[in-house]
Amino acid sequence: MFDIEIPAPDGAGSLSRIGRALGEAGVGLEGGGMWSGVAHYLVADADAATRALIAADLGVPTVREVVLADPRR
Repeated sequence: MFDIEIPAPDGAGSLSRIGRALGEAGVGLEGGGMWSGVAHYLVADADAATRALIAADLGVPTVREVVLADPRR
């Protein structure tokens, strides 16, 4: 699982464009949100997400691998 971070300077308009680009590329979103003009999304396929965002002229995201913990342990 990866966190992709990308600027969302236009708030809801940016989120709409980001979501559309990722959805059209078949990238599933496992979670996310926007804080202080920056969008974060959890995705399984960071490469596909990166290609989709670049192709849509939304910029190059910062990608970070995330650690998932099992709360039952």
